[in-house]
Parts: sequence; C-alpha cells; structure tokens
Amino acid sequence: MADTILSVKHLTLATDNETLLEDVSFDVQKGETTIFLGPNGAGKTTLFRALLGIHPYKGVVRWKTGIRIGYVPQRFEFDKYVPVNGAELLGLKNNNILISKKRDYSELCKLVRLDPKKLKTPIGLLSAGERQRILILWAIQDHPEVLLFDEPTSGVDMGAEESIYELLHGFVHKQNITLLMISHDLNVVYRYADNVICINKELVCHGEPQKVLSVESLEKLYGEREIFYHPHKQ
Repeated sequence: MADTILSVKHLTLATDNETLLEDVSFDVQKGETTIFLGPNGAGKTTLFRALLGIHPYKGVVRWKTGIRIGYVPQRFEFDKYVPVNGAELLGLKNNNILISKKRDYSELCKLVRLDPKKLKTPIGLLSAGERQRILILWAIQDHPEVLLFDEPTSGVDMGAEESIYELLHGFVHKQNITLLMISHDLNVVYRYADNVICINKELVCHGEPQKVLSVESLEKLYGEREIFYHPHKQ
C-alpha cells in the first residue's frame, strides 16, 4: 500500500488582484522524487511557500503527522563582507553558534561533497557551488524526512550544476528521503524524477515523466513556440 506523505486537494492561491494557482491537486508518496516543472511566473515557488505554511491558500495541504521538513530557497544572497562562516550560519538554525562551532559536520559534508574546512571560510568568499552545498547542509542537518528545493542550481556554474543534482539524487535515495524540487531542466526531470508535476497557473499534467510529458502537454505548459528537448521523441 502506498505511503502518502503529502496530499494536496483543490489548492488555490491568490492575491487581491491575481490568481496565482487555481484548483491544484496531487499526492506525493514516501521516498519519491517529484519535480515541479513550469515557466517563470507559473506559481511554483508560491506553491512551495503554501506547502510550508508561509503563504495563505484555499484548499487542503495535509502532511503526514509529525513529518520533518527541510527547505532550500531559490536564492540566498551573501554579502562577501559579512563576517559569518559556514559553521556559524548552520548554528543560527539551532540558535546556538557556539555549539555549532564544536559540532562535527564531517559526515554531513561527505553527503554534499564539501570539504569540511570550507565551513571555516566566510560565506561571501565561497564559490556559488560551495555556498549551495552549505545551504543543503542547513536543510539536512536535522535529518528531515522531506526536502524541498527551489531551483537547487540557481546561480551555480554549469560545471557544478550536474554535481549538485547527482549528490541530491545520491543522498536522497541513500537516506530514503522524499524530495520535492523545482527545475526548468527537462533532462533533470527525465533523469531523476519518479513523478513530474507540470504547473502554469493550474495543473497541466502529473505523473511519470515518460508517460505525461508529451509534445502536447509541453506546448500547453510553455507555449507552442518553444523548442523542447524530448529524448523519447527523437
């Protein structure tokens, strides 16, 4: 029997002047990787904020009771002159920087392929890829059962992008973590997703990528003028 970890029913998000998402329903099963796909402005980030309870909505968002959730936002800008290193940043989550300085993060660093010595470097002096790995550490240090990632490679150079997707895929499956991720990359969807949820102000398609990502659904999602890479249609 499927173990549903998240159930969303008839979710509608709106401001005073605009409907951001309308009547979206889907379920997520434990251990799955679900990728949310859609153009800019489609409502994906707002949907994540609703799932986390930080954006008002109508409808039902029901997480499995007692579930532990980790979240990495799309962008987190660091001023290179701010004198905060990685270990101190991680300590802010626990409201105790002194304890965090003494904590051994070496095993967690292995999961995200980060040299533990980088945690002593001021955040602003790290590369975009190193900063993203520290944000992933922030999300996983409390051993969550679910991880939400909004564009995990945003601002990361192409050389580091593939590495981040690989490490996400690796430790998610090793730790039996449920992953919800926003991405614009169809190659990432086909390679890593168990399910894809296509959104453009409404639910366009939902299911296994190979079954639901037809030319027709992609045209509805992005517009017929877009050109797509579709490995199963070549």
